[in-house]
Amino acid sequence: MGDAILSAGSTERQEPISLSRLWWVGPMVIATSVVANIAIREFSLAIFNISPSFHHLMWRHLITVTIVAVSVAVLTFVVVARYSQNPISLYRQLAVVALTLSIIPDVAMLYGSGPGHTPAAIITLISIHIVDAVICILLLPILTSQ
Repeated sequence: MGDAILSAGSTERQEPISLSRLWWVGPMVIATSVVANIAIREFSLAIFNISPSFHHLMWRHLITVTIVAVSVAVLTFVVVARYSQNPISLYRQLAVVALTLSIIPDVAMLYGSGPGHTPAAIITLISIHIVDAVICILLLPILTSQ
């Protein structure tokens, strides 16, 4: 059983997770999110008239924020897997809350006036948030389950 996490008072948890797999799963999830976000960015720039002044889709900003945000998601998964008897269910619930909270500032941009704040740019940004959440919600539990 080794690296599987077991809940206190029971011999087996309902959703066994192998935390040692996160040494390769974590970086893979981060890299997958970066690649997906770049693809969404490039597709959106090619299809929609998005201003290059829209800061949130600039290369450095997009990649940095993706790495930080998905790293936080991976670390959250580690903590939840370590302390919850049903880590996958709890993680998915937390991820939906985090996704909802991450979209609120994007929607608020629709009502502000900033450089490049067009509906297409903001929908692209919201799409990036959703894709990152789906990647984390699917890959982390699937690739670390025993």
